[in-house]
Amino acid sequence: MAPIVVPDTNAFYGDPMMRQRNFRIVLAEHDKGNFVLAIPEVVLGELPKLFREQLESARAKITSGLAGVRALGVEVDDVTLDAQSKYSPDLRANLKKRQVVIAPLPKVTVEELYEQAIVERRPFQSKGRGFKDALIWCTVRELAADDEVILITNNSSDFAESPKTPTVLHHDLREDLAADGHRADRVKLLASIEDFIAEHVTSSAVHLDDARHRLATDVVWASELRELVRKGLMELSTGRDPVTIIRSENASVDFNYVDAVDLGDIAILEAYETGDDDLVSLEVVAHAELQINFTADAIAAEWLVAERADVEFDLFEETFAQGHTLGNPVVAHFAVDCNVVTHELSEPEKIYVEDDRE
Repeated sequence: MAPIVVPDTNAFYGDPMMRQRNFRIVLAEHDKGNFVLAIPEVVLGELPKLFREQLESARAKITSGLAGVRALGVEVDDVTLDAQSKYSPDLRANLKKRQVVIAPLPKVTVEELYEQAIVERRPFQSKGRGFKDALIWCTVRELAADDEVILITNNSSDFAESPKTPTVLHHDLREDLAADGHRADRVKLLASIEDFIAEHVTSSAVHLDDARHRLATDVVWASELRELVRKGLMELSTGRDPVTIIRSENASVDFNYVDAVDLGDIAILEAYETGDDDLVSLEVVAHAELQINFTADAIAAEWLVAERADVEFDLFEETFAQGHTLGNPVVAHFAVDCNVVTHELSEPEKIYVEDDRE
C-alpha cells in the first residue's frame, strides 16, 4: 500500500468541492497510485457546514449586487442557490468514483475518549475541547496500521508539539504510535496541502519545459499569460493576503482595492498534472508594483505624512483620510491551467502573495 494522505477539515477551507488547484493535484497523485487519499468520516461530516457558510457568503454578495442593479432601474431574476442539499451526495459520489478512501468512524469507546479528555491528553485540551480532533487522531492511528500517514492540518495547537514546531507531532501522540508498535515518524504532520505538494509531488519536466519554451518564444501566448496574471493581481485583497500598505505597522490603514498594476517579470516554476484530460497546472510567479487605495484614521494619516511615506492622499479630513500608494512591491504565485493540446489558458487561481521588500 502507498503512503496515506489525510486532510483535516481546515484543509478544505475555500475549496469544499475539491475543485481548485491543490486538491486536483492531490487527486491526480491518488489516481496514479503515488499516494492514497483518505478522508475521515468525521471530516466529511463537517464539510456540509463549511460548504453552507461559503454558499451563504456568496449568496450575500449576489444579493447585494442584484440590489445595486435594480437601483439602476434594471430588472433581473433572483439567483437561486439550492446546491446545499446536493453537496454531500455529489461529493461522496465523486470520491467513490475516484476510489478515495472514506475512513469510517474509529473503533474507540466513549470511556476511552472520556479518560483522555479528563487528563487533557492530546488532541484534547482544557475544558474537554478536542473531541472531533480526537476522532481524527484515532482514525489516523487505524490507518497507520497499513502504511505511513501524512496528516495535513494547520491546527498545530491540537496535533503539534508547539505552534513553533508545527511539523513535530506532540509527544502524547508519539506515545500513542509507540503503543501501537510504530516508530514516531509513522505519522508526519504538514500544515497545508501546498506544503504537501512542495515536498512530495514531482513536477512534470516535459510540460514544464514546454511551458517555459512557449513563454520565451510564443509572443501571443506569453502576452495572454501576463494579462491573466495582471488580472489576478487586480483582484487581490489584503483582507485575505499578507500585503501591507506601508513597511511599518505603526500606520493602521484599511485596504480598499488594487487600482493599478505595474507587472514586472513573470516565470513558470512548476507544471503539475491535475488528473483532468489534457490539463496541467502551471505555477506562475510574478513580481509587480501595485497601486492600492486605502483609508486611514487621523493618527495614521499624520504618521504617514511625517514619515514621507510613498503614498498620496485624495481626501484628508480631521478624523480620517483616503489615498493611494504609489507602488507596493509584491511577489505573487498563481496557478494557471494550460491545455497541453490547444495551449489554451484558464483564469488564474491565487496560491499566495506577499510583500517583495528587502
